[in-house]
Amino acid sequence: MEKKPRNPVWSRDELILALDLYVRTSGNPTGQDFEAVDEVSAILNKLHRIMGNATGETLRNRNGVYLKVMNFRSSDPHYLDQGKVGMERGNKLEGVIWQEYAGDPLRLATDAQAIRATILAADGVALSQHPLEPPYEGEEGGVVLAMHKRYERDRKLVREKLKEAKAKGPLACEVCAFDFEATYGELGAGYIEQPPSGGPGY
Repeated sequence: MEKKPRNPVWSRDELILALDLYVRTSGNPTGQDFEAVDEVSAILNKLHRIMGNATGETLRNRNGVYLKVMNFRSSDPHYLDQGKVGMERGNKLEGVIWQEYAGDPLRLATDAQAIRATILAADGVALSQHPLEPPYEGEEGGVVLAMHKRYERDRKLVREKLKEAKAKGPLACEVCAFDFEATYGELGAGYIEQPPSGGPGY
């Protein structure tokens, strides 16, 4: 009997989306949150189609995404302080991602939104026809080329861009119209990632 290929190991970007979902559901997604679980599942399946991975019934399906989200309990002090233990098996990168974003939910939300927006906007058919190249990191001040691009900005340009955007109305992403203040209240007031003039917003 032929064995089915195992699903790929979860990548950094995938784990960021899973942790974002964990935080948004306070570490306990219930039935009413399954729409959000299914949304992450659909985004991750699109990502794997772009990468040329065969998408089967078990690849990043609802159960797989839910279990991965639950894996973060083993790193969550609020959960562990109750005398409970999380799942012992998991990806070591989960703990690394947890520590990286611990105490900084706004940065987590920002990075997760950038990943979601990039995958959703990507032309999956066109990209899947190109060979996948390993990420390249340039010197400081350059562009990191991966599934999503992160631009290192001149802080003066950022301040000018923010001033210009605030003068026009609510501060929101130029591409997806995401408004941090509307979503996160006072915590998100005045927060946005804005590109240098002429660059894409995210």
